[in-house]
Amino acid sequence: MDKIILTHSLPYEILGDAGTDFCNEVSHELYKILGIKKLKTTARRPQTNGCIERWHRTLNSLLAKVVSEHHHDWSTYLNYVCFAYNCTPHSATGWSPFLVLMGRQPRWNIDLLLEGREQNDKTVPEYTAEVINKLHKMHELVINHLKAAAEYSATWYNKMVKPVTFYAGDRVRVYNPAHKQGRCPKWQFFYADLGTVKQRLNDATYIISCPSWREDRIIHVDKLKLAEPHPSPFP
Repeated sequence: MDKIILTHSLPYEILGDAGTDFCNEVSHELYKILGIKKLKTTARRPQTNGCIERWHRTLNSLLAKVVSEHHHDWSTYLNYVCFAYNCTPHSATGWSPFLVLMGRQPRWNIDLLLEGREQNDKTVPEYTAEVINKLHKMHELVINHLKAAAEYSATWYNKMVKPVTFYAGDRVRVYNPAHKQGRCPKWQFFYADLGTVKQRLNDATYIISCPSWREDRIIHVDKLKLAEPHPSPFP
């Protein structure tokens, strides 16, 4: 509420993983009161929220350049690293996040030291109208660039995808990449969970029931393998 909603206003939807940080009674009650639709990624499918996962990879690589050897001071540099990222042109939009959000480039000490700073003699209404017009045009371009980036990514993803369909009652093996302590990952069988398809939600997700689970789970299709082949339609 303090850091996101009161700073950036209400979102229509919030997409998060199944972690208790985002899926708990307090959060769900807050979403309900504010009218926010909560979306949840499927189990062990970080690609569902690929943008933030890619940002985490970038963030970790940036922090690795500045933290001390003991790694205990990472929080000291977090805000500085985030500011540097927000001031850097994004590969998908072509502009920095700071510029897209604020309508202007960020200022830093080098801008104050250099001569010939831009003098703004516009009135407040004139400046406001200029910023609004600039932001409208910029947001249109950002949307077009994001659509192009999404189509490019989808083209490469679809080349490697083989459509698979499961039906209610099918016995399937569920991929579980968790490494068990004391066991060699190269010898571990990651499809040990044997479950049953309860319901097909859409082309990508299924509700799976497994005796070793406390409750049914929504699993992405690429984490499933048919345990028993479908009967042949021919005698």
